[in-house]
Amino acid sequence: MNTINATACANLKLNRGRNLLTGIAIMLTAFLIFSITTLGSGVIRFQFHAANQLYPTYHIMYRDVPEQTAAELARSADIEKLGLRQDTAQIRQEDTICRLIYLDETGRELGRIDLESGSFPVEKNEIAVSRGMLQAFSISDSAVIGDEITLPIQPIEAHGLGFEQEYTFTICGILPTPEAEEDNRLYSALVSEPFVRELLPASERLYRVMVRFSNARSYTTDAIIQKGENIAEAFSIPKGNISENSPYLLANYIDPTFYSAIAVVLIIVVLAGIITIYSIYYVSTMYKVQEYGKLKALGATSKQVRSIVFREGMLTALLAIPVGLLTGTGASYGAFSFFLNTFSSNDALGEALRAAFNSRELPLLQGWVYFFAAAVTLFTTAVSLRRPVRIASKISPVEAMRYDGPGCRTKAKQRKGYADISLFRLVRANLSRNRKRTMITLAALSVTGVLFLSVSAVLSCANPSEIAHDRILYDFELSIYSVSGDKMRPEFEWTSIQQDNPLDAALEEQVRSIPGVTKLIAS
Repeated sequence: MNTINATACANLKLNRGRNLLTGIAIMLTAFLIFSITTLGSGVIRFQFHAANQLYPTYHIMYRDVPEQTAAELARSADIEKLGLRQDTAQIRQEDTICRLIYLDETGRELGRIDLESGSFPVEKNEIAVSRGMLQAFSISDSAVIGDEITLPIQPIEAHGLGFEQEYTFTICGILPTPEAEEDNRLYSALVSEPFVRELLPASERLYRVMVRFSNARSYTTDAIIQKGENIAEAFSIPKGNISENSPYLLANYIDPTFYSAIAVVLIIVVLAGIITIYSIYYVSTMYKVQEYGKLKALGATSKQVRSIVFREGMLTALLAIPVGLLTGTGASYGAFSFFLNTFSSNDALGEALRAAFNSRELPLLQGWVYFFAAAVTLFTTAVSLRRPVRIASKISPVEAMRYDGPGCRTKAKQRKGYADISLFRLVRANLSRNRKRTMITLAALSVTGVLFLSVSAVLSCANPSEIAHDRILYDFELSIYSVSGDKMRPEFEWTSIQQDNPLDAALEEQVRSIPGVTKLIAS
């Protein structure tokens, strides 16, 4: 070990108190950078992975598009894939609804529609249904492919629902039954194109058009949405009939706002670390200057003194960074597990996230994050040491004997005496002797306080129960079901409901009398 390294190690042991404080600041900087990057990257990657498994793959959907306009859209050079969906008819039984939907082959591909068994409908009387739908409408849930079922359907017309008519279908495929369908009592079944053309005239066919754009890999989410709006304007599609597939776009394309927010958080953490570490070295330098002056008197050059101070600081960082990374690893695992537990057991997104995490399909911890956090923390420490190193290297043996810190401008004529000495006056005199040092210390404490308050605010805002209470002010909701243009059930027209409002004072009093009801909000 050469003399410079030996001196740096000796200083490291001698200045245990200062180096411990500096090590804690460096450890916290590494901890925050690692935790924020790991959790941010983990949440993003896991949610994007789940989104690519669960959500449709189209970019934009246009609603209520006439058949001729849909055909013109399919010929556009800007569109790579175009799928069609037509809501053809509806089956209603008390509070249970099933929609008969037609999807062409591309529409089924973009919508991620799969069958448990059988094939998609091709002939006019073929239908693909789910077991949940058969059970909900009191049809034998043991029905197999090839069985015939008779359903009371109402065609979906341009201005509402037509008169009910019975239609006999042959089951050609079995669809899965998502939990959301059973919870909402809203099911779907697939029918064929010949059925649509027989049931609905051309003037009544208004498609939902699912679109993927060509060469979109290099686009941002904003650019894709803007492109969708431009195409809609060119084909006279109202802006209100445009719906972007936000979860899929965010999972697969760059969102400038989203990534800018992450960059700002990391910059704040790095700046706070620089100011905190810098202030510790800056304030403690004045107490070590005489030692540096003695080294100069013994023959040490400015370069050697600079190396000693710099290596002492970097040795402290090399000891503190692994501790910060280890604590960050444990905290990241705990925080991510807590995040996964905020999803309910029947939440499809939560189940997909937990499955990917438990199966180690996606690793939460990544090697580049360790390297990134260590490199940024070392850089932060190196930047923080620049000023103290410069001060130590420029001091001379004579100046060191009377050195009182950079920025000290106290002169004899400025001194003011007091007949009585108090603790407050001593503190004020000490602070005023070196205003620059005092201001830097106050700035470091302020920035550190702002950092902790910001982190606390973010963590408190991430409380799932508080978010739920902020967004949902009630436990249960009672609302009136209404349908416009239902020829079979005119009593569901809003004008008819208004004549005999079911949510009257009697019902309100009945709800208030239910045990456990503490408040009733009317809107």
